[in-house]
Amino acid sequence: MKLQNRRVLLIIGGGIAAYKVLELIRRLRDEGAKVRCVMTAAAAEFVTPLSVATLSADRVFSNLFDRDDEHDVGHIRLSREADLVVVAPATADLMAKAATGAANDLASAVLLVASLSYLGIGVSPPTPAWGLLVKEGQPLLQMAPWVVIFPCVVIAIVSVGSVMFGEVIRRRLTLPDRRILS
Repeated sequence: MKLQNRRVLLIIGGGIAAYKVLELIRRLRDEGAKVRCVMTAAAAEFVTPLSVATLSADRVFSNLFDRDDEHDVGHIRLSREADLVVVAPATADLMAKAATGAANDLASAVLLVASLSYLGIGVSPPTPAWGLLVKEGQPLLQMAPWVVIFPCVVIAIVSVGSVMFGEVIRRRLTLPDRRILS
């Protein structure tokens, strides 16, 4: 896919792999893409907004209630202006929010608006190609809504299950401390 003059919205999640987005931004820009970044609060713990802003040559968006951006419903504008939305790293938190439709921060709100517009039930798609894709896909979604619902349910179950049972499994797999007291 040619990225020359394409507008990429990069949603940066807070995971240990977040440091890799700096290289992703550089490569996208080398291919000619215009990169805008949205960071979660957790992402800012792994990479600094200054580094992201410097590499993307644009400001970093992170606050859903920013007075400068939300006067024109900034989260909708960000998703509408993008030709491509990339989530990296796709953390369990972001996937669970996407699966449940939760939008309590800017990253999840932008992701929700973008996914709804992709399905044809949200903001109007930004390019004609999206409209054609939506037009062809809507009858399928009406005939078989499980195509969308099933993956969302699986993601939610895996996310919740890994959080709930992860600690129990870790404790079971950890070998007991066998220090000899002298």
